[in-house]
Amino acid sequence: MVFARWRIIALMKLRPKVNMSSFFKERARIAFFLVGVVLFIPNPAAGQSGYATVSGTATDEKGHPYVGAIVRFRAHQAGVVTDAVTDKLGHYSATGFPADAYDVSLIVNGKEEWTKKNFQMFLWNRQLADGQSKGSDRSSKWEEGRGTLDFNMKEIRKKSPRPGPTDAQTKEMEDTLSYNRRMDELNAMVVRANSALNGERYAAAVVWMQKATELGPEFARTWGGLGIACLDEAKQLPRSADAGTRDQLYARAIQSFEKALSMAQSSSADSQDTSHVPEYYEGLAEAQARTGEFAAAEPNYRTAAKLDPPHAGAYLFDLGLQLVNLNRYDEALPVMEQVIAADPTIADAYFYKGTVLVKEAKLISGKLIAPNGTAEAFQKYLALKPQGAMADMAKDSLLYLAGNVDTEFKATPSAKAHRKAGKK
Repeated sequence: MVFARWRIIALMKLRPKVNMSSFFKERARIAFFLVGVVLFIPNPAAGQSGYATVSGTATDEKGHPYVGAIVRFRAHQAGVVTDAVTDKLGHYSATGFPADAYDVSLIVNGKEEWTKKNFQMFLWNRQLADGQSKGSDRSSKWEEGRGTLDFNMKEIRKKSPRPGPTDAQTKEMEDTLSYNRRMDELNAMVVRANSALNGERYAAAVVWMQKATELGPEFARTWGGLGIACLDEAKQLPRSADAGTRDQLYARAIQSFEKALSMAQSSSADSQDTSHVPEYYEGLAEAQARTGEFAAAEPNYRTAAKLDPPHAGAYLFDLGLQLVNLNRYDEALPVMEQVIAADPTIADAYFYKGTVLVKEAKLISGKLIAPNGTAEAFQKYLALKPQGAMADMAKDSLLYLAGNVDTEFKATPSAKAHRKAGKK
């Protein structure tokens, strides 16, 4: 595999941090701010035959009067509901309340803004409250209790404590924190796996990515990362390694890439997973090709190239190289030409194109005649990679073409020795 960027396993993305202040946007029911207190004092001797009257003003947070707002009183024992409506100045007044506990609600534009539970009302003897004796000139009969209850929402909101989050918000916060902790752990595993790959500790990379799939099995990129690690370990095993171990690693890589593709192409996949689909196809194709399943590998290479045009040359080069290794030169040549057309900077494609063309060279009248473009392919490789790993072989191939090919590259000692050996 020559696609360098594919070795980097994508990290897991965290959810946005929880903004606790957002939990307070929906306030709980707000307690009334009492500017005046309605005080109703019971007098058992009077039989509690009087009634109470309540009046006041309701204003919003900007101090503007609530017009047409409803102040609703619901008696606990009697079950009676009494409504008072605010006028254009925000004033309201209600009377006829017997001693009882009430639920009192402020309703604005049909929305219940606040409810006070178990609001107690008692009767009030005005004479006694005024400090007068029963023998005074004023009437001693029980009269309506009178009091004031203003609803100043600006002060209410200023002085009311902020409520905590709702149950749903608490659960959302806990779920997000739990998710982010899991993503932190996954990212740590991915970092360790990448470090192991860069240090050529492939078995360790496999271990870390296996743990990642166990912690984040719902992410295609954890399975794709495991496929990368297994494939790289299998490729780097020495020739003396047990063939069964190598086959198991390739099989595991194939299984991991197939799972990654299945998940990445589902409707629930996120953008981080879908962005790596071409690379999963390439990894799957290479693992298949290395286990002799080239018929399955070839379309996967081509799918990767189709899905990722900017890197199509890299994917097609891997396909062409597999064809060369299988001695399928007639098929390898057009693929290498496709690589060059897609990305003319891939030097190795020119070398293998030249190598394939040399295979088609014919000896005519004691002279080796290679197809057109053979020498040019080796020359292009040397122009792009003069110090490349296959530079000497490219120069040797040019000299092997009967010495009648013009080239600016001088023969190396090894090339000269190769030519002399060919004349003996």
